[in-house]
Amino acid sequence: MKDRELELRDDTYVKKVITDIWDNLPLLIMGDVIFMVFCVPWFIFFLAGLNMLSLWCIVLINPAFAGLMYLAGKIAKGKACNIKDLFFGIYRFFRRALIIGLLTVFLLFVTIWTFKLIEANPEQRWLIIPWVFQLSCLIFMGVLHVHIFPIMTLYDADLKTVFISSIALAVKYKLHTIGMVSLIILMALLIRLIWIGLIIVVPGVLAVFMSNLTLLLMRKYQHK
Repeated sequence: MKDRELELRDDTYVKKVITDIWDNLPLLIMGDVIFMVFCVPWFIFFLAGLNMLSLWCIVLINPAFAGLMYLAGKIAKGKACNIKDLFFGIYRFFRRALIIGLLTVFLLFVTIWTFKLIEANPEQRWLIIPWVFQLSCLIFMGVLHVHIFPIMTLYDADLKTVFISSIALAVKYKLHTIGMVSLIILMALLIRLIWIGLIIVVPGVLAVFMSNLTLLLMRKYQHK
């Protein structure tokens, strides 16, 4: 497999991503299936109406997604890879992915708790201010995920570097970041409105898109 990372430019990004996906589709589907196994507890609690427990399952999903991202990163770099790389990625990035998941769930819980507090005490209008701040932090954290996992898995970066670099890319390359967030939302809508079976393909496809985008933006950022 040739080094496809050298082919990655603004004008070749889409073509390269499509080629990466097509050439590695069976491997990506296998990775998606394994990823979905880790999502089973979330599905069970969500369908059972145990929303709070389902939120905590996000913490467990993160290491699996880190493994999928590591596999996608090797594909984006044009390196030889197999399904064992997904399991290695889970092992290698487990602690860091777990911490990211805990931080995300904490922000989510605090935002929900404040909202319920506002509903129970409508006369306390001042509570809207911290709630808006918490919601803004949660949304920003969600947007940063576009770069957080790729940076962590592509460069084996520590959490401090991951967050600093993710913020730098999100701020400097706003259109690229918004475009990726829009793609994620579009894929989610396709799963919800057209065919649930797409869930077996979508996570891996998005992982390849995200890995290639981060490789491209990090190269541009470092050369500035």
